[in-house]
Amino acid sequence: MKQNIEINEFIILQNPVIGSHILHEFSKRYYSEKKEGIKLPFLFIVLPIVFSKEYSNDISIRKFKIGSMLKSLNNENLYWDTLQQRMSDFSDITFQSINIAFAASLLLYDNQNARIVPNNSKSFKPTDKRDYDKMIKTAHRLGYWFGLLKDEEICSYLNISF
Repeated sequence: MKQNIEINEFIILQNPVIGSHILHEFSKRYYSEKKEGIKLPFLFIVLPIVFSKEYSNDISIRKFKIGSMLKSLNNENLYWDTLQQRMSDFSDITFQSINIAFAASLLLYDNQNARIVPNNSKSFKPTDKRDYDKMIKTAHRLGYWFGLLKDEEICSYLNISF
């Protein structure tokens, strides 16, 4: 008897190599808005959001405006109150992704300011996968939104702490 196996592409794409690319894209957008690198703990917010199909479906189509972020935060179909736990659940893959991004020189550490900055001379070759593109779009929007906010505002809006 032949059995059909359904493969969830979002689950397959949840790996540290893809994570390193997502963190690179996020940090590039954040840097372009803020003109400084991001503090390391804030990278742990990104993958639990981007690697979620529900969040990526919502965020990837939004505009690059803070109002769009607030609309996403008010979306009743997204459970933002679980983000703190999901950050903990995704910590291993986030650490691995950061490690790969540093090893590949996608991210650099700014010793003077204790911040993570993108290496803009490095890039990933984009793929034409729709789910992957959606994740990258989500990372871009998060980087933009976070770049416009103060650290305290990010933590307050997302109800997280470090």
